[in-house]
Amino acid sequence: MHSNRGKEPWNKISAESKQQDLGLTRGKYLDYNDNHFPEGLNSEKHKICISPPTVYRIRRENRLRSPRKRGVPRHRRQRDRYPQAGMLLQTDGSRYDWEEDRDPWLTLIVYIDDVTNEVLGAVFREEDAAGYFLGLQDICLKRVIPAADYADRRTIFQSPSKATIEQKLAGEQPRSQFRHLLDELGIELITTHSARAKGRIERLGVPSKIS
Repeated sequence: MHSNRGKEPWNKISAESKQQDLGLTRGKYLDYNDNHFPEGLNSEKHKICISPPTVYRIRRENRLRSPRKRGVPRHRRQRDRYPQAGMLLQTDGSRYDWEEDRDPWLTLIVYIDDVTNEVLGAVFREEDAAGYFLGLQDICLKRVIPAADYADRRTIFQSPSKATIEQKLAGEQPRSQFRHLLDELGIELITTHSARAKGRIERLGVPSKIS
């Protein structure tokens, strides 16, 4: 048998300290979460050293929850659609087993109109810059040259390279091949951090909708 069996741990918090901590967490430090509360106890005023896991355990044993750890979620204002069809395209790719195990997985590259939700261009291929070039080429030759293209921040649309000294002095940023193409056509690239911003493309993914 281990010699420490039956003995209390040397660092066990006493009942008096627990009651003191509970009094403070229900009073002055009511709005402190499990991580910030130990910092308040360890201040010059209290000088009580206690770890966040211990605070968590004591609070849960007494049915006390930690206050909100994050601020109130920021409201996302819905983006206004462009006033006319053909002005803004939404672009994305959907990788899926479209051929049902008969061929390798392909990516459905889609261009959808921001106003009408009409699919203006679609290409099946391995996702690469050439696929987006082909889809945009077909739209520009047969339909319309848009004013802007709405896409995510993957490297096909935005170059991952860091700006050189010359580019920094000129106020320029590295550009991907796709970005070079858009600049040549006078098309603005609008990027988004949120997948929900491109929800209409995310919900597409049905071959029967592709004309």
